[in-house]
Amino acid sequence: NVGEEYRYTWHDMMLALQGPVVGKLVKNFYETWSFTGWGGDYAAAYRKLFSKSSRDVNREEPGMINVRLMYTKPTDAEIFHAQLEAIRRAKKRIYIQNAYFSDDRIVRELIQARGRGVDVRVILPGENDIGIMDANNRIKANQLFRNGIDVYFYNGMSHVKAALYDGWAVVGSANFDKMSLFINGEMSLGIDDPAFVAELESRLFEKDFARSKRMTQELDTGWASFIVDALTNQL
Repeated sequence: NVGEEYRYTWHDMMLALQGPVVGKLVKNFYETWSFTGWGGDYAAAYRKLFSKSSRDVNREEPGMINVRLMYTKPTDAEIFHAQLEAIRRAKKRIYIQNAYFSDDRIVRELIQARGRGVDVRVILPGENDIGIMDANNRIKANQLFRNGIDVYFYNGMSHVKAALYDGWAVVGSANFDKMSLFINGEMSLGIDDPAFVAELESRLFEKDFARSKRMTQELDTGWASFIVDALTNQL
């Protein structure tokens, strides 16, 4: 997102990409742009078949790292399935920071990972721009806390979407809610480069653990919590 709140008010993170992956992103952008125009599916199909990603798409240079592009598309919940599998395979640690945390399957897998002895930590925003999602986050925080997961609340609105699964990092646009995981057009990057993983850990997670409030007791969610949970399961 590009806007004043993301740059100055909220806690957020952006990445700059260089190299052959940019050509793939350019191609993807123009396919999507064509789809939104008068030609719709036909224009997007034409662009997909006949346009080139970039003249530098095959150029590789020393120091480049592998970046896996993952998407949420109407027929493919790749971001969801990849991270669900990463949670299941994790042996040492799972660090997650996300603004909207409503998917029950993700929560269940995190609880099971903690039961296997994995160090699971989740950072949620202390303030949320969407009231019902703020109430949802409190409900999910209680579920995680009851099962031994360390839950942190960032001081303010955090819009970061990032995760570490052992030595694999995932950063991008997708929230842990139904809209981002199954409906919206979203993109995330999967990166297993040790230097990148270490930098994300030190520059984001370690700093945010330190500046966030760690949950020490269950939160009061009120009598309407079951209604909120039912509603947010659809969002």
